Amino acid sequence: MVSAAAEEVFSVLADLSSYKEWWPRSIQFQIDDTGTAKVGTRMRISNQGAVRWVAEVTAIEPNRRIAFRYGEGAWDGTAEWTLTREAGGVRVRYAVDIVPVPFLIRVLGRFVDLGAKHSARMQRVLERLKTRVARPR
Repeated sequence: MVSAAAEEVFSVLADLSSYKEWWPRSIQFQIDDTGTAKVGTRMRISNQGAVRWVAEVTAIEPNRRIAFRYGEGAWDGTAEWTLTREAGGVRVRYAVDIVPVPFLIRVLGRFVDLGAKHSARMQRVLERLKTRVARPR
């Protein structure tokens, strides 16, 4: 739960160029265009430089949802931010439905719960999002 208006949270999520300020430093972003989310905007993402993929914005519902298509690299599938207004703020959710593409990541996934690792990392991202929303811009 983020104690802010959906408009404030969405503004941060739609400012793709700001992701480098509140995501872990190990995740690097290169954004096409101005960095503001619109359908077709593409981000080249890398995790510690080794695992790379592209996320393309596929849908936007202002103050409610931003959807992405993952491809061209380590992951294939979809992801989306969703915002649900609740008393005291907005519930923020980042859901992914992806599969690993490279053979080595698929093998690693047999021994390591990649979903659990992703969920733990995203908890930190969501905490940092709260800080970013609270900071004046």
